[in-house]
Amino acid sequence: MKKAGIEHHASAVEECITVLRSLIAGERTSLEGSVFHIDGMRLRTPAPVAPVLLYLAAIGLPSWEAALRVADGVATIWSDEVAQNRQKVMAERALPTAALIPFSLTKSDFFEHRATSVEELEERIAVLEGEGVDEVIIAYADLDDLEAAAGRIGARA
Repeated sequence: MKKAGIEHHASAVEECITVLRSLIAGERTSLEGSVFHIDGMRLRTPAPVAPVLLYLAAIGLPSWEAALRVADGVATIWSDEVAQNRQKVMAERALPTAALIPFSLTKSDFFEHRATSVEELEERIAVLEGEGVDEVIIAYADLDDLEAAAGRIGARA
C-alpha cells in the first residue's frame, strides 16, 4: 500500500478488501473510510461469473482476526506462531488456508527459515497436512530445487 501512496493504518487492508469485493462483483462502489475515500467507482469490465475469492496474507494474530472479518481465506508462510494463530481463529470460523514452504538446497539467502533438504520439505508438508491446511505452496529458489522436490514429492502424489 505504501507504493500506492497509502499510509499504514490498521483498517487499510480491511477497507481494501471491502472495496475490491464490491468492484469485482460489478457494483458501483462508495466508501468513506479511514484510508479509502471512493465515490461511485465502478470497473468497466464485466463481473466474473464465479465469485473471486479474496485471501488475506496473515502471520500475526491481528492479521488473522482481520481475515476472519473480511476475507475468504488466508495465505501465509507456515511457522509455529502461524499454527497457534490459525488455531485461535479457526475456533470462530474455518478459513481456507494456503501455506507457503520456502525451499532451497543451496541458497542460504533465499529465506531464513527454509527447508534445506527434500526430507525436511516432506516433513513440513506432512505437518501442514496434519494441521488440515488446504493448500501447500512450495517456493523454490531455482530449477534444481524444483527438480529435487518434484522427484520426491511428485512420487508421493
